[in-house]
Amino acid sequence: MLAWINNIYLFDEPLSSLDREAIARFKKVLVKLKEMGKIVIIVEHRLYYLKELINQLIVIKDKKVTSYPVIDITDDFTQTQNLRQLNEISKTELIVPYQKHSKKSQTLPESSDLICRNYRYKHRDNKDNIFDFNLGLDKEINFIIGKTTFLRCLLGLNKTFKGQTFYEKQPVKPIYDRISEVVQDVNYQLFTESVWSEISIVSDDEKVKKDALTQFGLIDKIERHPQSLSGGGKQRLLLAWLKLQISHLSF
Repeated sequence: MLAWINNIYLFDEPLSSLDREAIARFKKVLVKLKEMGKIVIIVEHRLYYLKELINQLIVIKDKKVTSYPVIDITDDFTQTQNLRQLNEISKTELIVPYQKHSKKSQTLPESSDLICRNYRYKHRDNKDNIFDFNLGLDKEINFIIGKTTFLRCLLGLNKTFKGQTFYEKQPVKPIYDRISEVVQDVNYQLFTESVWSEISIVSDDEKVKKDALTQFGLIDKIERHPQSLSGGGKQRLLLAWLKLQISHLSF
């Protein structure tokens, strides 16, 4: 990057695919560019790594642009503007109680709302199971690492999978009318010609649709084509859609 002989450098959400070590290296590049007197423009949601580097913050909102000097960029300011916080979240701040389940766990709490029994799967070209477990999930937010194959089995997309799924002690099959999912590439989940048409797939109630779009900051974009929204806008549209969808489980 530093080998480019340019005076202006543009970065569009540069942290989207970077781990902690890569972020530290990228920050050093920004420091070097600043020392070289370059114009650096960063379009970003996360602000913590820019805390010591930023000279001005420009907010584009409601068709207007406002510039704020670094002295104005405080924790109170970011909260008022609905921006990410300036300080990096540490592990000690994650104080929500949690339980950890190993993928090899065979214990199964039968009182759970969602029970995944005998969840065992392996690829055709692999003799070893990718996972082999029983899992119980309750009506709460559940965070799963290494989730893709598990979700494909839960959704019934892996045809050779033989596990059983129970919701409130009743067998769930087919499961498609019980589950809503927002995938990583949301472009595959948007089908209609406008934001309003997209949200209308799941509800005919104009009030609840407008309330959902207002909550997710899309009420002023109801005539826009879903594919013309930003990546975050597309995700928020699907979250609004998800809110109105009558499902027991959301992913």
